[in-house]
Amino acid sequence: MKKFFILCGLLLFVGSTLFGQQIRVTGTVTDASDGNTLPGVTVAVRGTTQGTVTDMNGRYELNAASDAVLVYSFIGMATREVRVDGRSIIDVALQADMVGLEEVIVIGYGTARRETFTGSASTVGSDKIELMPITSVDKALQGAMPGVSVTSSSGQPGSNSQTIIRGIGSISAGTQPLYVVDGIPIATGNFSQQSAGGTWNNYSHNALSHINPNDIASITVLKDASATAIYGSRASNGVILITTKRGREGETNFRVSSQFGFSTRTTEHFEVLNSAEYIQLTNEGRANSGLAPTDFSAFEGTDFDWIGAAFREDAPTTNFEVSANGGTARTKFFASLSYFDQKGIAIGSDLERLSARLNLDNEATERLSFGMNLGLSFTEQGTAPAQSAFFTSPVTGSYLLPPIYSAYNEDGTYNMSYPALGGVNFVANNDFNDNGSEAYRLITNVYAQYKILDNLVFRSQFGVDYLNLLEEHYDDPRAKGNTAFESGRATVSDARNLIWSNSNTLNFSETFDNVHNINVLLGHEAQAADEKDFYTASEEFASFQLRRLSSGAIPAYAFGTATGWRVLSVFTRGEYNYDGRYYFSSTFRRDGSSRFGRDNRYANFWSVGGSWRISRESFMQDIDFLTNLQLRASYGTAGNSQIGNFSSLGLYGYGRDYNNSPGSSPAQFENADLTWEKNTNYNIGLDFVVFERFSGSIEYYNRHTSDLLLFTPLSSTAGITTMLRNVGEMENKGLEFQANLILLPHTSEFQWNFDFNISANKNSILKLVDGEDIPAGIFIRREGESFLSYYAPEWAGVNPANGRPLWKDADGNITNVYTNASNSRNIVGNADPDYQGGFTNTFSYKGFSLSTFFSYSVGGMLFDDTYRLLNSDGAFVGFNQSRDQLKRWTEEGQLTDTPIRLNGNATSSNAFSTRNLYDNSYLRLKNVTLSYRVPASIAGLASLNSARIYVQGQNLLTWTDYPGMDPEQNFNASVWFVYPQSRTITFGLDLTF
Repeated sequence: MKKFFILCGLLLFVGSTLFGQQIRVTGTVTDASDGNTLPGVTVAVRGTTQGTVTDMNGRYELNAASDAVLVYSFIGMATREVRVDGRSIIDVALQADMVGLEEVIVIGYGTARRETFTGSASTVGSDKIELMPITSVDKALQGAMPGVSVTSSSGQPGSNSQTIIRGIGSISAGTQPLYVVDGIPIATGNFSQQSAGGTWNNYSHNALSHINPNDIASITVLKDASATAIYGSRASNGVILITTKRGREGETNFRVSSQFGFSTRTTEHFEVLNSAEYIQLTNEGRANSGLAPTDFSAFEGTDFDWIGAAFREDAPTTNFEVSANGGTARTKFFASLSYFDQKGIAIGSDLERLSARLNLDNEATERLSFGMNLGLSFTEQGTAPAQSAFFTSPVTGSYLLPPIYSAYNEDGTYNMSYPALGGVNFVANNDFNDNGSEAYRLITNVYAQYKILDNLVFRSQFGVDYLNLLEEHYDDPRAKGNTAFESGRATVSDARNLIWSNSNTLNFSETFDNVHNINVLLGHEAQAADEKDFYTASEEFASFQLRRLSSGAIPAYAFGTATGWRVLSVFTRGEYNYDGRYYFSSTFRRDGSSRFGRDNRYANFWSVGGSWRISRESFMQDIDFLTNLQLRASYGTAGNSQIGNFSSLGLYGYGRDYNNSPGSSPAQFENADLTWEKNTNYNIGLDFVVFERFSGSIEYYNRHTSDLLLFTPLSSTAGITTMLRNVGEMENKGLEFQANLILLPHTSEFQWNFDFNISANKNSILKLVDGEDIPAGIFIRREGESFLSYYAPEWAGVNPANGRPLWKDADGNITNVYTNASNSRNIVGNADPDYQGGFTNTFSYKGFSLSTFFSYSVGGMLFDDTYRLLNSDGAFVGFNQSRDQLKRWTEEGQLTDTPIRLNGNATSSNAFSTRNLYDNSYLRLKNVTLSYRVPASIAGLASLNSARIYVQGQNLLTWTDYPGMDPEQNFNASVWFVYPQSRTITFGLDLTF
């Protein structure tokens, strides 16, 4: 027995000696977001004074016990602990510390540490943007942060989106936020001249689609007055700050990224009738109307799939990019070249973009630095005719054209002969007609910064945003429908938009007695915009092969416009904090704008904000689990200058010609009192970090808009019936919550992060002209109600005795006469969701990473005008119909929500009512990404710093009770044959060296 205990002791001694022996550990530390190596990372052995720092290539080596734990720390990155477990090579990828108090965020005219910022802002980093196959950066914000709603009325590549921050804040003026790229306010929206009407109505060209998302380092959304008031008259709808990537000190790192994928439509569930069903319902409607059946024998055996002809099965997407960054302690650079090509899921639609970027920063001396940001892009976009073109549009025609007609004759030529619908064949029209655009975009700025004193810095910046959009279309004489011209028509339009801006700031910062910290900013800014455009067309072409404008024999029309605006501003911001516990900030800006009346051309905007870092108080020091607890509050004003450039002036309109002589007449009365819509914003928020693993914030806001711009009535004897005046008020108030939970810590091999956000907003109109309602189509603007309140007759179902439609009249009684109901409309709900947001799960194990991102919206209604045509109960004779029509009433006593089929349907069952008003709630699996990062030791064999392969899916699944094509719609809250969002699968490879 004694020998046994001696043997055990020897084994324990030898084992512990072997396990605790020193080994040489080497490895590479990289940035998890882009794979670039990180110089200057501290690598320490936990519990000892041993440690080292990574070199210029992110490499390190040190001695450590085989059972030691290594701690990797770097400013702005989450600290990570890794157990050695006897390994000699350990490669580590650090994640950005998005909740760290030392995190530096971009704010107006500068940056700030998160803990010192008294306003409300949310940030999305490059790691959440880069892998998405998106054509414009605004689409990356959807569901990514609370209080920010991004919707698009079209899945067309390069289509325009709408971004609303904390609710709709205006009735007549613009509702879109101000976008600022590297300190330069830029032009956004749709600059297409072809959107004025006709065949190409709603043609959408998103100005943001010219910016390469992979060049972006971060997107910060400023939401409250403390954050936005520094931008004054342009900030009432919020501000979105886009910061592009910059160089890092160290050896030049190259990155090569390649993506390839394919897209399909997300509306497979939305089906229309086949030929047999179409014939059955057509003749059933005729029989119910006392008419003889139609003879369809000539179409026997034809069952053409128009939807399949309209949409591509596997529309390809390609993205290839090369970038480089690096530099010395004095000069740093970032450069990129990118090619992006996406075919739309609908025929005739695509987007191709070539972009380049060069960002330079140079410290000429210890006091003088200067630099530049240069972004260039060239974009070609093809667009199919819009939904308003009916059968000419593949989106609309694919659902409305009957399956008894084929797109092709037996000999393979296009079928243009079916008389019922004028022979319109969108497949042929897509082949015959030409449509497309070319856009050149330059966004650039140069800056110089001089340190007058160690605590006093002067900075001057000059920026230019130039956009040139050329659009060309040719309507072939062989095409039919609303693109039909007997001898062809060519149209050319050109839009040129130039914005320049200059800002000069003086920044003073100082600390007194180690506890009093002050920062003061003084600034001046001037900005000007000039836009010129023309639109011209010619007709009568000798041959359809001659398609240039100059080949037309008859000039059809030509017109052009020139417009512009100017803004001149001074501003200041003061910040003070005491001992990292009490923070106070204030901003003031005075703006002058050329858009407003001479008596109100200048206005003042301001804010005050404060925060209390409760967790730094002495009475909180024993609460170890509460890392941070901070209370914030702010109050202030901003303005809305998104109106016409000449809305305050008295204008004459020309073109009132008489007897071949030119004429003009008053078109608008002068309003010298016209001024900004003013937005007063109150915000209170609470930030917290618990156990260093659960962090988040909860905020309440009240956004009150006064001096709403509304068109007020005038006596018609003056020849002008309305005038734009500042008379209304509106309110948005709500709650926001966002959280990050580290479910499994970064010290473990398996990591699990959960991000969640939710917001609820209530919109109310507080004041209108004389308190009177403003009817607005399917909506009504009424005091005390939401801006998007539906005003509709109430649908009461189908009479089971005869299949006739029923409604409710003003007294709530059932009626079978539509006019009784339409004359007694009521507010039946609104389009505002009860709450919306998104959540992300991120799992990591060694080199593998899996991320799932869901967006959701609960509550709110959506009017589906598409269903009014596709469920017409026989009103639109000759149109194909939804398969929901198969549920129509056919016999007495039948319970159904679809009325009897009648030829021509004079019952008005498909007229506007709550029948086509639906709950718009949904949950969408927006993105799934699975990636694998090759160990640096293996990548090094190919002379690579890092290598990552991945597969990702976009818009994979949607759960909703909404029966239409897509519940994710724009803020118009009305659906008309939308171009579907695409489901996209991409495969990618990232290499750095």
